[in-house]
Amino acid sequence: MLIMSIVHHYCPNLCWMCLFYGAKNCPLRSKRAILCEQCSKQTNREIYKMTSEKVSVSAEEYLAIYADKHYEWVDGEVIAMSPVLLIHELLVIYLKQLFTTYFALHPNMNGIVVGDPFTMHLPNIPSYRQPDIQVIIGENRRNLTEKGMMGACDICIEVTAF
Repeated sequence: MLIMSIVHHYCPNLCWMCLFYGAKNCPLRSKRAILCEQCSKQTNREIYKMTSEKVSVSAEEYLAIYADKHYEWVDGEVIAMSPVLLIHELLVIYLKQLFTTYFALHPNMNGIVVGDPFTMHLPNIPSYRQPDIQVIIGENRRNLTEKGMMGACDICIEVTAF
């Protein structure tokens, strides 16, 4: 949401990638949508087209710039995740509370529940995913870092609502 409000309030010569990389280094600069002649602002459709394009970055750039936002990194490309529906969010909240309550009642399990935008990275797969819920139990907690889970979590849940 912050990205969209930035795009709406700034000159279209500064897209959201310009804000992260600086206008001179923006990877989308050559792919800019056509500007509205009257006000030099892009229409909502053009903004969606511009922000839905895939952007290639390294794993280090992803972790530094995108990991704490609603983006995933797959095969070297940053992918913007779509907004969620209310039913999706309510189900995620319910499941997180369920697991958290269970771990509070069973402290010997040493479990923790984290979720989007907390990333999960499997070392042999070139991606950083942000599942809705990650449940990490016991010894597996040693794979937690400030930026995400480096390895497989014990339970991984991705809620889909349609």
